[in-house]
Amino acid sequence: MRYVPFGGTGIVVSALGFGCGPMGSRFGVRESRRALDAAFDDGITTFDTARSYGYGDAEGILGRFLEGKRDRVIVSTKFGIRASPSTPVKRFAKAVARQVFKVIPGARKLATPAVRSQMGAQFSSHGFSVAEMTSSVERSLAELRTDYIDVLFLHSCAPNVALDDELFAALDELVRKGKVRCIGVASSAAAIAEMLRVRPQQVRALQFLQNLSAQADARTIAALPGAAGSGRMAHQPFGGPEGVARLREALEPMRIDSRLSTPLREKLASADPRLLADLALNSVVRNTGVDVAVCAMYTVDHIRTNAGVVRESRFSDAEIGEVQAYFAGAMSDS
Repeated sequence: MRYVPFGGTGIVVSALGFGCGPMGSRFGVRESRRALDAAFDDGITTFDTARSYGYGDAEGILGRFLEGKRDRVIVSTKFGIRASPSTPVKRFAKAVARQVFKVIPGARKLATPAVRSQMGAQFSSHGFSVAEMTSSVERSLAELRTDYIDVLFLHSCAPNVALDDELFAALDELVRKGKVRCIGVASSAAAIAEMLRVRPQQVRALQFLQNLSAQADARTIAALPGAAGSGRMAHQPFGGPEGVARLREALEPMRIDSRLSTPLREKLASADPRLLADLALNSVVRNTGVDVAVCAMYTVDHIRTNAGVVRESRFSDAEIGEVQAYFAGAMSDS
């Protein structure tokens, strides 16, 4: 695995991060623990979670995994979106849903508006008061079974949260006490821009969406004053099923596009099934200023593939740059 400085925070991260979003919801405890162990064994040391992930259960699953290895991993979590308390009925419903999604992978898209509304009701957002932040952090520390959080992100906050002096004074106090090493924001480009404008000395980490099909926000963020010294973490590096499909469809025309270098076109002609992962992940963590690409990986083969291509890519930086430019042009023409 490649390990890199997380901006100027003093934290060292693995270039591939493990996204804990599906733990406790799409994947149960046993499957999640198997994936966490496989990721750690393959050198992944960065684990990204949130108070709301897994309907509130993800941090607890991660916390049990961390026992005996906390000093060897980097943990980021978030506050601002709260999951409603778990109940026996909700736990049973989640277990049933997991089985349905295994049998019918597209079942999530078939959910009725009423079902989706009920799922959305499991969360409440805008929990950015000092009291709610303090409660969320204390709960995170307890669930994670640790006495400190490496990176604490404000989760999907609005730009005006940057103006809350009381909140940031309380966050600074957490850092002073050693409960949090670094404060960050995981939100829209607009919220990140406002945070860097108002709180450049306090907000040291940024998390945002980035993949080959969505490069604009990342370029905007990279150009912002203060961004250069911040640790940067990108989520959804594959762009979901739609992003993977778009990348797959683009391969054939790229293989014959004379504007691309011959060595790159020859590499794109490979039948290696790891090719897509190599392109997707390395296009996020190279030539971009992004330190960590965070994705959900819940099979051993998926983890090994992703870790392998981040550790050793077939593409040079110049070739990755060609791919990034190609997609940037394709997106602007569409």
